[in-house]
Amino acid sequence: LIGLYEKEFGKFIDGYAAWIRQFFEAYAATDIPVMMVHDDLCWTSGPVHHPEWYRRAIFPHIAELIGIVKRAGKKIYFTSDGTIDEFFDDIAGWGVDAVVMEPSCNIRQFLTRHGKRCGAVGGMDCRDLMSKSDAEIEREMRDLMAFGKQYPGFMLAVGNHLPNNVPVGKALLYHCLYEELAAR
Repeated sequence: LIGLYEKEFGKFIDGYAAWIRQFFEAYAATDIPVMMVHDDLCWTSGPVHHPEWYRRAIFPHIAELIGIVKRAGKKIYFTSDGTIDEFFDDIAGWGVDAVVMEPSCNIRQFLTRHGKRCGAVGGMDCRDLMSKSDAEIEREMRDLMAFGKQYPGFMLAVGNHLPNNVPVGKALLYHCLYEELAAR
């Protein structure tokens, strides 16, 4: 639909941005220190439409809305479902303080490029906790934590969260390893 009606869909986005602006302005006026902004930019396979269209039609609005809250002195955590690697530079350029990402994203690439200024939350996949051996999970966590500790805003988290079908032993292993490895 977007591909057939880019101009019309762009007008819809403009209207939505004008409408949602009041929420960002109201949030900026609160004493809440952190805002999580969530926008499903992509599918697991990547952008739904051509990346340049996002940069023309959507990203200027997001940057403006985030700017309202940032100017009020608040921290912004940006969350997006899907694989947002294509947009790492754009998202970091909005001035967000951290990006919460799906396990399909290349968190190492993001941290290498932006990790000295912008945090990243993620790195583990709940499916790994269901399919990998304890030794594999431990190796993966040790490696990721050693890498992530180079960056002040790295926070290990399980993308897709911990659904109820993750074996209790695997969830406990993750928790115990996290407790052991979390200190900087």
